[in-house]
Amino acid sequence: MPDFNFPHVIPSLREWRGGQGVFNLTAAARIVIGDEALVEVAEGFQQDLASVWGHNLKLASGKPNAGDVFLTLAAPATRVQLGEQGYQLEITDWVTVSAGTTTGVFYGTQTLLQMLRQTAWPCGVARDYPAYPERGVMLDTGRRYWQMDYLEQTLRRMARLKLNILHLHLSDWNGFRMVSDTYPGLASKEAYTKADLRRLQDLARRYHVTLVPEIDMPGHSKAITDYAPHLRFKCPSMDRGRWAGGEQGGWMLDITRAEVRQWINGLLNEFVPLFDGPYFHLGGDEYEMDPHKWDCPELVDAMRAGGYSEPGDVFIEWINETNALVKSHGKQLQIWNWWEHGDQKSSIAPEKDIIINAWVGDAKWFLERGYTVIASPEKHFYITPGLTNISEDMKDYGVMDPEWLYHHWTPEVHPNLLGYKICVWADRVESWPEADFEALLEKPRAILAERLWGGSRVGKLEDFYARWGEVAERNGRTASP
Repeated sequence: MPDFNFPHVIPSLREWRGGQGVFNLTAAARIVIGDEALVEVAEGFQQDLASVWGHNLKLASGKPNAGDVFLTLAAPATRVQLGEQGYQLEITDWVTVSAGTTTGVFYGTQTLLQMLRQTAWPCGVARDYPAYPERGVMLDTGRRYWQMDYLEQTLRRMARLKLNILHLHLSDWNGFRMVSDTYPGLASKEAYTKADLRRLQDLARRYHVTLVPEIDMPGHSKAITDYAPHLRFKCPSMDRGRWAGGEQGGWMLDITRAEVRQWINGLLNEFVPLFDGPYFHLGGDEYEMDPHKWDCPELVDAMRAGGYSEPGDVFIEWINETNALVKSHGKQLQIWNWWEHGDQKSSIAPEKDIIINAWVGDAKWFLERGYTVIASPEKHFYITPGLTNISEDMKDYGVMDPEWLYHHWTPEVHPNLLGYKICVWADRVESWPEADFEALLEKPRAILAERLWGGSRVGKLEDFYARWGEVAERNGRTASP
């Protein structure tokens, strides 16, 4: 028998106060829109209900009747109490989803979609809101082209779990995945057209997911230097990389030269404004360590010309210069942490309005220095099936531990920590089917949603899996209530 004392959804509700009786949703119900700003949310909810339940409920405006679902924007005070993403769900003679924002109301509808598995809904009131504002997934679309259908399915699956960041790593050593008008021929054979990206962003907006595009530079740039070899470093110590794809040279763009920076700016001026979201990710990781920098004459010359004391300062200078360009388009820059990794020295630092994606080292280091941070520590948040067991030191690398993530992980708490994300990398398994990656991602993705939303965990991991199996989107329809 269903437990009517608490709606078992993923992520778990933050607060629940049970009432008397149950509510039965029927095909005669209406979706009543209380505010014009919620029309798009209501239409999306109507379509999703039809998809997973099979009944196309009517849309209406005005006041709800018994049996209806009422979507409404609440007073400003509610927005203060519940935040930008929180909502209140009240189940009585009808169901009311109220929030201070359209996003909050949308998340309330996702909870209702998960509750369709129950034949009746417990009456009561829920107040639901996330512990972390950003909860995400990154897909390595640089090394591996992901079909549009899979990306669209990923957006839907994320929305059901109230995950709200999809980071697309759109370039790497073997692929540049966006068709460019500025540089015709740069894109790989399998790449996303601007029409593809528009379609993806429109769907992301409907599902209240923010797309974060990344062009990884100056390292990981062999696909770019294959297209334009004149952008490479001339010195071997910086032209090659220690990472897969860097062995033959062309790993890095030579940002010591003004003409190379101008070329990069032309690329960024095309793609930064193409995306609706507030962020643009520059990459900025995995250039060589200090001994290799000092072995590069043109890098050392650029250091001296700039009046710097360390060759790594030239990279930070370029990051800060690019930050100004990205801000000129109304976006906020993100980078991977790297400049401080492995005892690299510098006399300057990335500007504090750049969001740091902390993947090596400790997120606390950046938080203590005043940076805004998104954490994805590689030890626990990487899925890299192609790098697992390639050496004695990497037996468990890139394998997420669900037991640890569900029961033992204590997320960092800091006002400048936006959240966490899982990173899916395709190194050495670029030809794997999408279904194989999805099989590795789907359970950790659900656990991440549970932990970052912050609701009360119910039972053991196997109990969570049972609950997840009931509410997860599957082929076919949810049982009709």
